[in-house]
Amino acid sequence: MMWERVRMKSTLIICSGLPYSGKSWLLAQLRETEGFAEVSLVTMDEVRVALYGDSPDGNITMTEHVFKNQWLRYEILKRFVLGAPAVLTEAVMLTRRLHQRPMVALVKEASQYVATIEREAAVRDERAAELHSVELRVILCFASPQAVHARIDGSQEERVRSHASVHNLKSMRLAYDRFEFPNRSTYVPLYLDTSAGVNADNLEEVCAFIQGAPIDLQKNLTQKKAALDSFHQLHADIQSAN
Repeated sequence: MMWERVRMKSTLIICSGLPYSGKSWLLAQLRETEGFAEVSLVTMDEVRVALYGDSPDGNITMTEHVFKNQWLRYEILKRFVLGAPAVLTEAVMLTRRLHQRPMVALVKEASQYVATIEREAAVRDERAAELHSVELRVILCFASPQAVHARIDGSQEERVRSHASVHNLKSMRLAYDRFEFPNRSTYVPLYLDTSAGVNADNLEEVCAFIQGAPIDLQKNLTQKKAALDSFHQLHADIQSAN
């Protein structure tokens, strides 16, 4: 897959989902996909380290988390202003007010910037201006309760050693208590079941979605229902563990 702008269209790609949903797995797979070498990567980890050094997430206050998300959005905006055809990032997209709607607003702001820059450049270069915009593509990863439990068991010691704030069921409670699935009026994500990993078929589906192919609405609704069922079961498991 090659990144060629269509009428100067740029794309923000977000691998989203709760802890252990497989979003990091998907991001790693996308980075190895042909054509993604040109995609500008912005990770929450690099933003956290730039702001707070080696301090683990568990030591960062709520307000500092809010600022970290603002800084992530600024980094994304900067990449588009500097000419990136696509930006790839990983984010939980936890709540509608603090995470999802601000990201949509960022895409609108980025579109205004790149469109204005293109018009001004066209005047400077004495040529016709092309239409330029930024589009949002969100992949919402989820996994079955059985898969999430297995991932916790398989990575708990490593995550404890690395001072990760989420490393077992109890530590997932805050995220699950606050998480909101996006409203259709905000954006429609591609729901991706990673219970069996990220294979060639669902990676092809993700790449087609990123490139602008329409979503199979019936399949996406089925996947959304599966994501909701998994969420409610895991939320019950987490409450029992606390």
